[in-house]
Amino acid sequence: MKKNNEVKFEISKKMFELIQKARESRGANIGFGLIPSQDQFIKGLIYYWIRKNAPELKDFADSFNAFDKEECFAFYDSIDREKFKLDDDYYRLYFKTPKELTIDIYFNRYSDVDEIVELKTNQYYEVYHFFDKTGKENYKLDEVYYRLKYKTPDTFDCQVYQERYPDVLETSDFQSAIKFYSENNTKYPLDKKYFEIKFGVSSDFVWDKYSEAFSDYIEDKDRLNEMGYIYSLYTNEFHNSVDESIYDRYLVLKNDLSTIDLYLYSKLYLYMYQDIKKKDFIYNFCDWKIVYNDIYRRHMTGEELIGDNFINDMSLILQNSKYFKSEKDIRRYIKLKEFIDLDYFKEPVICKKRKQNIEEKTFKIKKEIVMYNIVKKHKSQ
Repeated sequence: MKKNNEVKFEISKKMFELIQKARESRGANIGFGLIPSQDQFIKGLIYYWIRKNAPELKDFADSFNAFDKEECFAFYDSIDREKFKLDDDYYRLYFKTPKELTIDIYFNRYSDVDEIVELKTNQYYEVYHFFDKTGKENYKLDEVYYRLKYKTPDTFDCQVYQERYPDVLETSDFQSAIKFYSENNTKYPLDKKYFEIKFGVSSDFVWDKYSEAFSDYIEDKDRLNEMGYIYSLYTNEFHNSVDESIYDRYLVLKNDLSTIDLYLYSKLYLYMYQDIKKKDFIYNFCDWKIVYNDIYRRHMTGEELIGDNFINDMSLILQNSKYFKSEKDIRRYIKLKEFIDLDYFKEPVICKKRKQNIEEKTFKIKKEIVMYNIVKKHKSQ
């Protein structure tokens, strides 16, 4: 590069020889890292003198012409090395390292790659050098890396997230989706609609009621309030691994009890009481927090006496408890005794077997088969 500014000065032969000897001295070699040129040495002396003797010019002296190599080296050799270190920012610029690269996370991502694991004992800039030469092609900052860096939950899916929020997220590439979620997950969370899309579940599913119903059977209690986990259990039909009565319990829990006609419901299911029970009692009965066994027990212990009809109904059910194991079964067949007592049920059923007709039909069928075979054989001949 052409230099526009030059400084010329005259010195004595002795001063010239002094400069030459100082430039070639061991101290200069150590300070500059090599034997400096005459220009480098003189510029270094000027920078050093200004810092020591003219602090008011310090800010001006801390700048230099970045396109002049000699001036750059002279400046570097004259500065306070502790203050102007070749730091992380410098090496990132030198090796063109992307801002997204975090060394600890990179080690975690490729903990199974010996070549990268060995870099842990090296200086951090060796990692930047490795990434520039090898890593950016063979060990990229992939989706797994981004998930680790931004601590993205396992249930996060870039494509589904973009489908859930198409108005604010134009693309589903993992860099954009993961970063956007990390910065905006409060406003744009993984909500009910997101998991309906991800798992293909209808909006009728109520995850918190499902969790409540199966809470005694889900081993990981810490995840009972984790929406995505409960959706995955439902999708994988976790409910089929336990008694079906628990799923019935879920169906009861998820229903909106405010839509129930309490009078009609009481007449159908709480018929043992002459008066309509209070709303809380009916809701607890709907929710199976109160069951027929509770009502029966309270009568038998004298806590609350009720009509004989229900007691007789429950007695029959309890006598055949091997057939009626769940509350659902009991409620379904509570009127079984009343049905058995009907005249229609008591009328004997007469089954007449017409053996002769059966034998005749059988013979006729066989005969037709034989005739068919004969005809078929005749035609083939």
